[in-house]
Amino acid sequence: MVLCENSILTETQYILTDGILFFFDLLTIGLSFKANSKRVFSPAWFFWMFLTGCSLGCATSIKFTAMGVFALVGFHQAITLLRLFPKRSIRSTLADILCRGMLILIPFVVIFFGSFVVHILWLPYEGDGDAFMTREFRKRLLTKNGAQKTPLDDNYEGVVPLTIFQSIKELINTMHEVNIGLRATHPFSSTWNEWALDQCRALLFWQRGKMGYSSWIYCAGNPIIWIGSFVFGILGWIVLYSISYLHSISLFIRYAALSSSSSSSSDPGVSTVSDELLETDDIVLIEKRIASASASASISRHISCKKGGKKQIDDPSTFCSFWTHLQISFERHAVDSFVIWVGYFANWLPFCLIPRATWNYHYIPALLCAILCLSIVLHIVLEAALQYDDGLLLPVKFFCFSLVFAVGAMWLFLSPWNYGIPLSDEQNEARFLFQSWHA
Repeated sequence: MVLCENSILTETQYILTDGILFFFDLLTIGLSFKANSKRVFSPAWFFWMFLTGCSLGCATSIKFTAMGVFALVGFHQAITLLRLFPKRSIRSTLADILCRGMLILIPFVVIFFGSFVVHILWLPYEGDGDAFMTREFRKRLLTKNGAQKTPLDDNYEGVVPLTIFQSIKELINTMHEVNIGLRATHPFSSTWNEWALDQCRALLFWQRGKMGYSSWIYCAGNPIIWIGSFVFGILGWIVLYSISYLHSISLFIRYAALSSSSSSSSDPGVSTVSDELLETDDIVLIEKRIASASASASISRHISCKKGGKKQIDDPSTFCSFWTHLQISFERHAVDSFVIWVGYFANWLPFCLIPRATWNYHYIPALLCAILCLSIVLHIVLEAALQYDDGLLLPVKFFCFSLVFAVGAMWLFLSPWNYGIPLSDEQNEARFLFQSWHA
């Protein structure tokens, strides 16, 4: 999907820093999951956790918008610690927190501030952007011919130049304040609430006219990906969570009712549970361990199911419905998918606080999380269908292939906007799929 996402193609081709930013965004997410898949305090765990911090430092050094990924990684580490907490002593937990913090934050700080040190040392000359800086900052800059400023240059008498650390602090603060303080409007700008369903203006990068035809380069999202990832990925995750939670409650209530029926049987030697189970839609393996379940939400952890779409009369206790398989599959991937789901909002919702003009490409980091969430949702459904009945795989696979085909077809249709292929005015107008895409 990323390869066929038209807005990502335009950004990575014509905005040098954004392609690198997207690379480190995804690399950081991948490394965080890789690190947490290793045994804590093992050499592999130290190695991957350190690389996570390095990649995070690279991402935030490119653009401050990578702070959404910083939040994702922080949440991922916190939720991992919470899952491990009941199994360990407080001392081990504190040691784990300290190690994670050092392995991630130290390389992050070194790379983030190190990039500014390199910038200041290698680019010591004055330029047009210096007007935003204080005289103390400008005093340390060299003139265009390489000479240092004298007290007579722009009245620098008595001005003490900043040290490198002070210069970095002022540079970061000024970058943030100037960007936040921008109030100029833009004909192709859009707002955060227009992005999820691709109802934002397409951003014109370049245009050149020829005889009867013109070439345009627009940054416009592939609507199949933007809308599909939000509906089936972000909202789809909520649907799966709701189904899993409600179905677990249903199983708990059903088990309680069947257990009560069994205990009230007039003949102690005859159990009515199996007979009643055969009449239900879900036939679950009821063992003593299920009675020790502390909450209905954890009930599926005590369920063992047999693959197959028909009731197994010879072994009825091991058959589960598709909904039970779906619940089991969802709970298997619930934590990882929840981290990505939260990461989507961490990269998207902060833009509602930005007062300056924004554009559709600001949504791309959140879009990457939405695509990942969509992939996990589809994997959960495929996994459940495979475990339940091979016949159910066909419609699920058909949906997946149809989605991939639609994504590719839409990319091909919008590709003239990526590569500047000449179009007539009518052909160009046909590619404005929504009225909201017009400036």
